[in-house]
Amino acid sequence: MKSLFIYLSGANDRHANLQRALAHSQIQPSTLWKVAHGKNGKPQLLLNGAAKLGFSLSHAEGIEVVALLEEDRELGVDVELWPQRETDLDFLQTIASEEDRKVVAKLTGGKHDAGVALWVLKEAALKCSGEVMTDPRELSAIRQFDNVFLLKSSAFASAPHPEIDVALHVLTSEKDAHQIFLLAVAMPAGSLHKRPIKFEGKDWRLSPFQS
Repeated sequence: MKSLFIYLSGANDRHANLQRALAHSQIQPSTLWKVAHGKNGKPQLLLNGAAKLGFSLSHAEGIEVVALLEEDRELGVDVELWPQRETDLDFLQTIASEEDRKVVAKLTGGKHDAGVALWVLKEAALKCSGEVMTDPRELSAIRQFDNVFLLKSSAFASAPHPEIDVALHVLTSEKDAHQIFLLAVAMPAGSLHKRPIKFEGKDWRLSPFQS
């Protein structure tokens, strides 16, 4: 099983960050590449104009994350600052399905906004499927094991959605202990179990979400 590579940069420069991510990941060949758009306008990374890689990127609050996989598989990544505050119930209501009630209580990490955690899970899943304009309430989140969640159609859904596995991680700054982000990586159901992750991010630490 090929490793999933995650590169974190403090610069909001997609071209430069992709170059660095490809160099660090040692994916070959990495000298010629372009970003194209597939179905639903979803960005795709093509090497030498042909070989397609699993690819997604996200940015928030001064950081950008690039996720790469040396396989032609759908991939989605989302990163968000994780505020230390009570859950914003008004926001939660706009993204949570009825089925999410069981998982929301375990997404606070003890003292953080659970709505942000749920949003990151759903945004990564929708970026994986390419349906980024879908109402997040059409998906429900079910914890499978450890930090991996299954995102699938909720009772609210107007049409069936593909089942997506999402691995939730916590990003912490080694320079500022109060700067905490959530990172979610999504792949089609069954693709994430025991998949190794390689992380490169100066002064940052990646750890699996726990509750």
